[in-house]
Amino acid sequence: MQPHRPPPTGTPTSHRSNRSVTSPVIPPEGVLVVDKPSDWTSFDVVNKVRAVLSRHWRQQPSWPTQQAPQRPPIHKSRRKRQLLRVGHGGTLDPIATGVLVVAVGEVYTRRLGELQAGRKRYRAGFQLGRATDTQDCTGVVTEESSFAHLASNGYQQCCAMLASPLFTGTLRQRPPLYSAVRVRGRHLYDYARAGEADLLDEVPERTVTVYHIACTQWDAEQGTGTLELECSGGTYVRTLIDNLGRQLGTHAIMTWLQRTRVGPYTLCEEDGPVLRGATDLDDVPRILGALRTGMSVDTPADGER
Repeated sequence: MQPHRPPPTGTPTSHRSNRSVTSPVIPPEGVLVVDKPSDWTSFDVVNKVRAVLSRHWRQQPSWPTQQAPQRPPIHKSRRKRQLLRVGHGGTLDPIATGVLVVAVGEVYTRRLGELQAGRKRYRAGFQLGRATDTQDCTGVVTEESSFAHLASNGYQQCCAMLASPLFTGTLRQRPPLYSAVRVRGRHLYDYARAGEADLLDEVPERTVTVYHIACTQWDAEQGTGTLELECSGGTYVRTLIDNLGRQLGTHAIMTWLQRTRVGPYTLCEEDGPVLRGATDLDDVPRILGALRTGMSVDTPADGER
């Protein structure tokens, strides 16, 4: 019988000793308010935040460097759940800028529905005399018309129209063809790009609420103007502008859009830190310092969701 020999110094005596004794870093979590840059999609922002924070998370000194014994490969679905969770609370079109609420961590991403509840505020520019397939300046022009008949009292007509039940109060609105709304498991813009525009008739109208809308700038010669409005979630501002042009006897498209408020979240630094532009989204200390761990949610009244 062989005498018992103690293991050599430094040799692990069990699987447990083969693990790092350092506890993993707690992943970052909280809510970020991002002033979304123009030409970025909402998912561009989400992917950027996830990549930057994940890289930072895994580079921390307390992240375990020694590996546990070989185990069977992690199933794809489990591997996906191990990634840092990041999501946004309400899509902004690439043309748009302004408040994009981003949730970081499982606790906060599970409450994204609450982040989308409540009222939203926008500023938007419009151009009269033109219609496009996207209802904004990024699309293909489909119709053109004169707005000369609005030269003398167009501003007064516009203000009166916006104050009418056609634009203020509870409205029925059909999502535009170029939108992220899903039908039969596909985004509407996928059908549009495939030339299946006739599917729009199958998209049901939605009930939205416009609490306030006003024209704050008007240039009769150029046919341009600016709207400011407060509305419920799910309201398409470019569709309101398209309808406004038709009601004024011409056409109109949205030329720019800025979301200035989502529930309690604004672009004002006095309300909390705001990440602005690509530079901030690359700055780890800036992102970590902007995380709000006390989640604020407006309690919407009936019909505001």
